[in-house]
Amino acid sequence: MERHQDLEAIINSQKEQLSRYEKRLKDVVTAYKGLLKEKTALESSLAAFTGNASPEKQQQLQQVSPASKDEGDGEALREQVATLMNSLATLTAEKGRMETSFKNDRKQLREVIAEKEAAIRDLEDQVKALNYTIKTDLENCKTKLKHDREEECNSQLVMICELQKQLLDERHLNETLEMQLRDLKIQFNQKHSDKRVSELPQASDLARQSSEQLESSKKENAALSTLLQQFQGEIENLKRQHAAAIRNEQRRVLIAEDRSKKLEEVHEERVANLEARLAELSEVVGTYDRLRQHDQESISKLKEKLSKLSLDKGSSSTRRLSQESNVERIVEEVSYLKNLLQAENEKLENPLDLSSLFSIQPIVEEIVNYPDSELESYRDLQRNYDQVVRDNEVLKANIQIHKNNTKTLQEKIKVLNKNIDDLEVDFKNKQIEHNNVLKGEKMRTQELISALESDFKSKLSQLELQLKKQRERSLQLLEEKEEEIKSLRTSFDILMHDTSGTQQANTDPNNPSDPVDSLPVALSKKINALNSVFKTEPNSNPETHHILHYAHELARKEIEITALRTAKNNAETALRQALHDSEVPLFANKTSEWWFAALSFL
Repeated sequence: MERHQDLEAIINSQKEQLSRYEKRLKDVVTAYKGLLKEKTALESSLAAFTGNASPEKQQQLQQVSPASKDEGDGEALREQVATLMNSLATLTAEKGRMETSFKNDRKQLREVIAEKEAAIRDLEDQVKALNYTIKTDLENCKTKLKHDREEECNSQLVMICELQKQLLDERHLNETLEMQLRDLKIQFNQKHSDKRVSELPQASDLARQSSEQLESSKKENAALSTLLQQFQGEIENLKRQHAAAIRNEQRRVLIAEDRSKKLEEVHEERVANLEARLAELSEVVGTYDRLRQHDQESISKLKEKLSKLSLDKGSSSTRRLSQESNVERIVEEVSYLKNLLQAENEKLENPLDLSSLFSIQPIVEEIVNYPDSELESYRDLQRNYDQVVRDNEVLKANIQIHKNNTKTLQEKIKVLNKNIDDLEVDFKNKQIEHNNVLKGEKMRTQELISALESDFKSKLSQLELQLKKQRERSLQLLEEKEEEIKSLRTSFDILMHDTSGTQQANTDPNNPSDPVDSLPVALSKKINALNSVFKTEPNSNPETHHILHYAHELARKEIEITALRTAKNNAETALRQALHDSEVPLFANKTSEWWFAALSFL
């Protein structure tokens, strides 16, 4: 395939080269023809200027008389002028052709340059637009990365602070327990009685139990932290999935809205086109109505004329009938008057020529011609009336056709309106279905959120119970330790009292510088050391240490409780935010599947 494509590319390049060479060859041929024309014109002009005539013409000119010689010179001059004019015409034509070709080439070059400049401008605009979009995208990416980094840093700082608090609390616990163990060891090392030696295993057991309790508390704290981290991770995953589902639903809603808008635009365009056609048809119908009214008016006028003519004809016919009834009497009167006129004419000296008077031919012609003109006018009117009737029928047929077209178009409009109504009903039904799905998804999300809240509340109640139990255990341990410390102090005070009594009994008053006097000093030093270990003064109340330790433990527990409460509040706010985000867009089947998957996972 690659070889075939390479061969096709080579063939196309060779074709382009051949086309370029053909164009160049055509240009060369035209230039060569122009040069040949110029050469012939210049040669003819040179021949005319040099005046090198042929030898035959020179001999003929020598043989001819001087008058004919002058005539030959004139003819030669005329021929030279004609050749020069022809050469000038050819040169000017070639020059004009070259100028036109040069102008065309220059115009083509200018057009090509303009096209190239326009393409360069378009490319520059595209490059600018791409640079602007790239810059905006980079800025958006930078801001997003910055925001994400800040959020990560804040979350990491919060986690680090929480871990530091936990470490400090555990260190305080370890230090307190180590101090207690150290105190117990010191006390047990300083005491040499068998009773204290027998009590050492109990103290070691207590210390071991306290260390085990510390380890269990550490494990519980670690488990709680892991549980909280798991809950936070699950909440973040739920948020991400919920946001993705919301985006998908928003995309679907936008696509559906675009489709509905496009359908509405198409239907509006169709309705507008149909309305325009209806307007055109109404204009045509109006023009036809006007023409019909005009024709009806002309028909009414012609009818009036016909009625008048018919009335005139009827009156003339009645006159004729009345005249026909009195014809015989009139003929008798006319014959009597004729005879009387002839008799009287004969009596005159200069009788008149009555032949023209009694000739009946012109009267008959007049009588015959008169109704013929009326009949011709009547026939013309009848023809016009028939033509008007035919035109009226044609117009009626056209009007009927246009009425049928308008009916069909109105039916189409009705069908389109019905389709639009059906589409609107379908759209409303789909919208109702989407709203129902949204309500169902909201109910499911609320149920899920309530279930998660109940689960979180139960887990928080369990954690609070565990904290209470741990607090009670720690308080019991503290009380036990305080009781042990009190018992140790009382036993130590008793021992000090016994030792001081024995020293007073065994000492000699006459020997004040006995080395036995150094025993109370040593005992007082040990008491001071123990008091410094317990961080109390010798004359202070022994319950102050218990109160300080209890306050320290209460502060630590309060810190833990506040941390748990903040975590709970953060979880509740995250759930509320997710619920608020879930109320804005439409949900689909994927979101329901996702929620069921999340419920099954939980």
